[in-house]
Amino acid sequence: MIGASPGIGEAHAEQPAREGWSCSPVARRHEQLVELAPPLAAGVELRGFCDPVIALFLPDQIEALVALGQLERADALAAMLEEHGRNHERALATATASRCQSLVLAARGDLKQAAAAIDQALAAHARLEMPFELARTLLVNGLLERRARRKRCARDCFEQALSIFNQLGAKLWAERARAELDRSYRRRSSPGELTPTEQRIAELAAAGLTNRAIAERVFLSPKTVEANLARVYRKLGIRSRAPLGQAMAKRDRFETK
Repeated sequence: MIGASPGIGEAHAEQPAREGWSCSPVARRHEQLVELAPPLAAGVELRGFCDPVIALFLPDQIEALVALGQLERADALAAMLEEHGRNHERALATATASRCQSLVLAARGDLKQAAAAIDQALAAHARLEMPFELARTLLVNGLLERRARRKRCARDCFEQALSIFNQLGAKLWAERARAELDRSYRRRSSPGELTPTEQRIAELAAAGLTNRAIAERVFLSPKTVEANLARVYRKLGIRSRAPLGQAMAKRDRFETK
C-alpha cells in the first residue's frame, strides 16, 4: 500500500514504494519512501490538516511509517486524513484513513478495533468506484482474517484482491496477493521445514528488520516473532541472526536444485 480512476491506480501500483509489499527488503523500501516524502507529511503535521491533493498520497506515507514502527506519527496522520474525509465528505479519504488506522491498530495488537476500522473502510468503498484502493483494503482485511484464524474468509479476501489487481494490470500488487493466497493454502510443514510464518519472519529478519518492526509488519507480538526466530535458527542449524541471510540463501539454492 490512490488515484481518481483505475488508470491512475494502475500507475501507482507499479511505483517502487508499493513494490515493498511484495519484496523481502521491505524496510529499505519503506525507509526510501519516508525519506522522499517528508515535506508532505511534515506539512500536514505543521498545519494540522491536509488538502485534497495531499490526501491522495498521504496513505502511502502512513503505511510506510507503520512498517517502520513509527506508530504515533502514523496514527496522528491517519486521524488528520480521517478528519479531512469527514469534513469534506470525501469517501476516498475516509476509506484510506480507516485502512491506515486498521494497520496502526493491528500493529499495536488491537485486532478487534483493527477489524472494526477495516469494516469502516469497506463501507466507504461501497460509495466509490476505485477498484485498486478496494483491492488494497481487501488485502489488509485478508491479513486480519488470517490472524484471527478465519482462513476461509482470509482466502476470499485475497482472491478478490488478486482478481482486481490482475484486471488492473497491477503486477506487483497481484504478486503480493498471490503470495498471501498461496500462504493461506499451504499444508502443515514437516518437522524440519520452515512454516510460512517462519519463512516470512526469517526473510524480514535477514533483510535487517528488528523484532519489533517484524512484529508490526506481520501482525504478531515481538515475543511471538522471537519464538519463531528461535525455531528458524534451530531448523537452519545456526545460533544467531548474523548468519541468517547466508543460511537462507543456501537453503533456497538447495531447494531449487
